[in-house]
Amino acid sequence: MCDFLKEEERDPFTFVTYSGSYASYLIKQESNIPKIDEPQLKILDYLSLEVNNGKRVLESSILEYLYKTGQFKRENLSEISNQYGINYSEKDLDSAINNLKFKFNKNYKIEQSIIKVDGDCLTWDSDFASMISGDDFFKKLLIDNIQFGLEYFKMNRNDTTTDVGFGLYSKYSRKDFSRVANLDANEEAVIFGYKIYPHIIPLFVTLKKDLNISKATQYEDYFIDPKHFHWMSKHSRNLKSKDITALLENNYAQRPVMLFIQKSKLENDFYFMGRLRPAENIENFIEGTIDGKGVVQITWELEHECPKNLYEYFNAFLGGK
Repeated sequence: MCDFLKEEERDPFTFVTYSGSYASYLIKQESNIPKIDEPQLKILDYLSLEVNNGKRVLESSILEYLYKTGQFKRENLSEISNQYGINYSEKDLDSAINNLKFKFNKNYKIEQSIIKVDGDCLTWDSDFASMISGDDFFKKLLIDNIQFGLEYFKMNRNDTTTDVGFGLYSKYSRKDFSRVANLDANEEAVIFGYKIYPHIIPLFVTLKKDLNISKATQYEDYFIDPKHFHWMSKHSRNLKSKDITALLENNYAQRPVMLFIQKSKLENDFYFMGRLRPAENIENFIEGTIDGKGVVQITWELEHECPKNLYEYFNAFLGGK
């Protein structure tokens, strides 16, 4: 996969989205490759889709430490933070360890551990260490996947500004959000337009609504100007609704509201646009209706003004607003 990155011939992550991992792709397409057993393939599939996918570099960096030095210590966290300009915390590290234990997505049902946690030190699990030492082809695929994760993260980082682990103007799915926001498991199935978490509030906005959906969910979400965004809550809401009260009373410094935008559902991912606060000097938190059902309208102010290219892209797509 790293060879494809160097040659810039194609995005090698398409092998992963198509087959689960580059190893799975090879098995389907080639008849003369060395044998990969089922436990090894499950591990490579998980690492490819859930770990080394370029969305968070922490797990990939931990794995790099392990294959280069045989161990990772909590004190190494600051080295990774300095290298990538991301202020990774102990909570981020615990989340990464949870993912490397295959707990973020339990659908894989992987019994083999790859890491062992001993106090402040991480090492390879002894059985996994034996698996690597005894299988050169599996080890080659593993190291290639780790290196790919590191390089893919750098390639897909659209801005050096990072907030709570998210790169400004980089793209994320709801599953990616679950991981980077340090949720214990993938919650993409229960995160819709927004969700109130104790430590963070994500807003996921699709600008161009599918006309086949209910009129009560065709919310009017749009940029007023590069600094302000008009947004509607879920329907059947008023100022006394629990989620609206949470926004009204929120401490925005301690629990950030994060904006993620996609132009339409044809895109799988959302652009991360940064933090929001209710706009000042504007009448805000206005009750209204959509298809006869109550909604609350909020004018948000973006911490980072929407770049000209993205602003024109969103507005041109919508025909202006």
